[in-house]
Amino acid sequence: AARYQGEFKGWATEERNRRVEKAISLIKLVAHASISCAIPLRLHQSIVRGKVPSDFEDQQLLAIFDVMTKTIENQIAAKSDEPVDFIFDDHQKWKLVVPWAYELMKAMSPPSYLPLMGGSPIFRDDKLVLPLQAADLQSWYFRRVFAEQLRGESFPHDLPREFFQNLDSIPSLMSVWDKWRLEDLYR
Repeated sequence: AARYQGEFKGWATEERNRRVEKAISLIKLVAHASISCAIPLRLHQSIVRGKVPSDFEDQQLLAIFDVMTKTIENQIAAKSDEPVDFIFDDHQKWKLVVPWAYELMKAMSPPSYLPLMGGSPIFRDDKLVLPLQAADLQSWYFRRVFAEQLRGESFPHDLPREFFQNLDSIPSLMSVWDKWRLEDLYR
């Protein structure tokens, strides 16, 4: 939406902003929490490159593990016995990596996690599945917040930070990977 690509190609700013505002309102209405992971790319590469098998060098794989783990831990903390089914954007890369990562996670997880891990992850078109659109919107917002705070990059003038204030009131299980956490993981 921010770059007027995909389904937003050719849209006027006002029309796009109305759609984004509507999405934010819906997220605020139905979301109990958000789970996000931030891994600075250059930092991750500087710590990981050449120190682990190449399959594990991709920071997105770490993010997948992290978000799935946080989700299961949240279920345990909430004393929920409902299994979680994970749904990912329908991207070819995800279809190759996620099932493998999920099975690896199951093999490495404590026994208490297993009843909460639903079936194998599924893949859906984010243009058709509203929760994926909500996740994309929230992810974009969090990336912009980090870019603003860490690199001094402003939000786009036609999508100011204030536009997203309703997202700030949703409880967030944010996982941030700093230098010390990455070094500890890859020892």
